[in-house]
Amino acid sequence: MVKDVMEFQEEAAHSNSIPDLQEALKVAMTSLGLPYFSYAWSRSSSLDHLEMADDSFFTTVSEEFFATYIKDGLYRNDYSIYACRGTTRIPSLIGRTYHRWKNVPDDELNASELAVEDFAREFFVDGLVGLLENHDGLFFAGASVVGQDMPIREFDHALTNAGTAFQLLRIYHDRFHMLRRGERLIHIRESDLDRFLVAVQGGEVGAISAGIAELFRGGSPASASMSPFEHSSNYTKITLRGRGVDFGTLQARIIGILHAASRTPDPWVPEAELLFSAQSNSQHLRELFKNKDPGFLFERDGLGRVRLKL
Repeated sequence: MVKDVMEFQEEAAHSNSIPDLQEALKVAMTSLGLPYFSYAWSRSSSLDHLEMADDSFFTTVSEEFFATYIKDGLYRNDYSIYACRGTTRIPSLIGRTYHRWKNVPDDELNASELAVEDFAREFFVDGLVGLLENHDGLFFAGASVVGQDMPIREFDHALTNAGTAFQLLRIYHDRFHMLRRGERLIHIRESDLDRFLVAVQGGEVGAISAGIAELFRGGSPASASMSPFEHSSNYTKITLRGRGVDFGTLQARIIGILHAASRTPDPWVPEAELLFSAQSNSQHLRELFKNKDPGFLFERDGLGRVRLKL
């Protein structure tokens, strides 16, 4: 039986202790089949009274719970990033989304204790994250570029921890919980962080939006405002990120399906389903687009799904 958000929230609210909550969490995660998801009643002063929104959740970061969570093997994430978000009923914080995250080295995954004070230091208030999530319909979350009282060098380390890509997590929930992954190469310099911090503190929305456009496109705000995707009525001709591409009928059908999906909350389409819907005899997308640079056109999530790389 799948519990919805409110049902689980009510159950958690009646848990009298961390052990009780841990057991409720294990049961919920088992029933949902989600070993990557953490859900807990917050004991923090700022998140005690939490109101669930359509795209938010909450969690605790108490040392006891976090250590047991790690030890019990419920935390298994290949990117080693732990993230959480939540909204509150506190008037001064309404509309704000909070993020806590920590890189956990592999050798610490089974440790009995973790440095919670270090974890608390990485407490982010959202500034750019909402805009990063929704910029041109791309879905990224889990870390904020701007935070509170955090040295630039630590941001730089955090933003480059994945090596060649900016690895982020986004959590969705409705009647169920699902973890989505995304990756995007974004070059962020210390001067960018300084500029964004000043803009966020001063409420300069225009400057923030222009800066984000530059990060995603690597160009000026003016050029970044141009559409990254243009197409003919039947998708046989497209312009993607400044490059023109021509397609045959079957290829164009695939592009059309993916473009339609990109305009929905879930842009990912299972590859097998995509090929079937397009009435293709090919077993793999790369075969159908082998002469069209599929790496330029498509993004994969590692779970057998694909989306248009807008």
